Amino acid sequence: MAAELAALPVHSSVAVVTMRGSLCPITLGHVQCFEEARKLLLGLGGALPAGMEPFAYAVGFLSLNADHHLRAKFAGKREKPLGLADREMLVRIATAELAWLELSTSKRTAGDVAQLQQQFPQLSFHRFEMNGADDVVKYSKWLWAGPNHKMITMGRPGSTQKVVRGMARVGIPATGSADFLLGPELPDLSSTKLRAASRRGDRAKLLSLCHPGVAEWMLARDGHVVAAGIPTEPEPEPEPEHGAADASAGAPLLMAIVRRTDGGGVTQLRKVATTSRSGDVWTSPIVQVWDGEEVEVLRQEPASGFAWVRTSTGAEGYLNTAYFVGRVQAFVGMGNTKHNSHRYKIHLSAGNNGV
Repeated sequence: MAAELAALPVHSSVAVVTMRGSLCPITLGHVQCFEEARKLLLGLGGALPAGMEPFAYAVGFLSLNADHHLRAKFAGKREKPLGLADREMLVRIATAELAWLELSTSKRTAGDVAQLQQQFPQLSFHRFEMNGADDVVKYSKWLWAGPNHKMITMGRPGSTQKVVRGMARVGIPATGSADFLLGPELPDLSSTKLRAASRRGDRAKLLSLCHPGVAEWMLARDGHVVAAGIPTEPEPEPEPEHGAADASAGAPLLMAIVRRTDGGGVTQLRKVATTSRSGDVWTSPIVQVWDGEEVEVLRQEPASGFAWVRTSTGAEGYLNTAYFVGRVQAFVGMGNTKHNSHRYKIHLSAGNNGV
């Protein structure tokens, strides 16, 4: 996000969409709310209210409710809510491909705007608080909107028309105003349905409700599968027959264990050696590498801090060597004679600075 904001012309107007919720866990619906809000504010998703100009750029921040809020919400239920650390990790997984959407690090949603304004004083930031139509109806939030409290509401089945009627009572047209925008009606992809599908082990349903990385983590949490990318104990390789030629003899094989140092839990293969998240830097299709997975290091590039690796599924791409931590194994080669064969293994250690 910072790199893209820094590239904007001086005095550019930037919309900042904030939303607070439990996200237990994050769904495709949560992300779609931000995507639709962004399109609307950039003038790409329907007409803006009269007199309102499209913004030059738009960013989003997701804020999570504290654990005590969820404990009260789940009181009396037979399931336990996800903890804050897990919910944060799943948000990072679900938004990894979106440079303009991030997890908030501020205690107050307005704090994100203040931090951006301090970091980029040459830009003009305008915050929009986003809510679902059902929540807006519950608290009559159309009464809260004003020049100092801009709002954007995403429609939801059964609640959108109630919002429109509420808007009319305070003189806001159905097309919205500069202080109260109304987005499209989106399908109801609730976290409750997501958790229920995970408990059933219904992977197909989960993939219709959330990011694949979130789906795999939830299934693993509920005891259905091993999370994608985290290997089980490999089967021992058969020794070659006496006298048999070994095509890999003498070829070094370096294995590294991947673990993100920022607690993200998952990283993605890149097709270019760069830390940038903008542009077409990810492999296609996107390949996720989970904490704990071993990858084969095919080539290291110390100047960039990246290495070209191969995953257990055969996918290849760049990974940041700062994520190579813990145990590393190097198989130096195979020595074969007519009567026996020997496999040599060297154990190395790796720190945060690479292999």
